[in-house]
Amino acid sequence: MDEDGKVADTLEGADPSSLANKVAVKPEEPAPELTKENESSQEQIEAQDGLDDALKRRLQQLIDSNRVMLFMKGTPEDPKCEFSKIAVNMLKRHQVEFGSLDLLTDNEVMEGIQKGKWL
Repeated sequence: MDEDGKVADTLEGADPSSLANKVAVKPEEPAPELTKENESSQEQIEAQDGLDDALKRRLQQLIDSNRVMLFMKGTPEDPKCEFSKIAVNMLKRHQVEFGSLDLLTDNEVMEGIQKGKWL
């Protein structure tokens, strides 16, 4: 997210070098705080069809909880697919702090993400 609380960039698919370039951050930059500035991105999500309000709020909270949030199959300690393994290794190699959510243990979030672009 940028300084205005808007999504700065996204990446779909398995492209390790693009992911590394997108998540490379300056260590001195503080993580964004949850503030009213994030309301614009919340409004974008709520405007989309196909997801109920509670799920939209939950997805937004997950995204806002970390500077980088990895929705993956498995955990960083035990990735369950090749893409998840590559993404975790790349983030760790570049010393990027990140949060993660195991989609295999949360069908609601997995289905919500699979319904389409919600940002």
